[in-house]
Amino acid sequence: SLGDLHAHSQGLSCVPEVLLTDQLWDPRSDEAIIMLASDGVWDVVAPGSAVEIAAAAAASGADPAAAVAREAYERWGRRCLQGNYSDDITCVVRFL
Repeated sequence: SLGDLHAHSQGLSCVPEVLLTDQLWDPRSDEAIIMLASDGVWDVVAPGSAVEIAAAAAASGADPAAAVAREAYERWGRRCLQGNYSDDITCVVRFL
């Protein structure tokens, strides 16, 4: 878990789930993105949308991780939750 300090008491674990697969892309001809993000991103932004947001930001010279985090924060705001609540939002983007 990224960011949740007390959620372990509710069964959340810091042990990552890891799935190893065959390489699905050819680095000589295909672009790839590695994106690590907290549930504050994934609860409101679909993975495909996150990649599109990051790619568009990078193409315009902006910080792709900041763009994804900003979009997640804006979507939390549109939920109109009490006290303008948003979950922890953490995002790291690396283009390969």
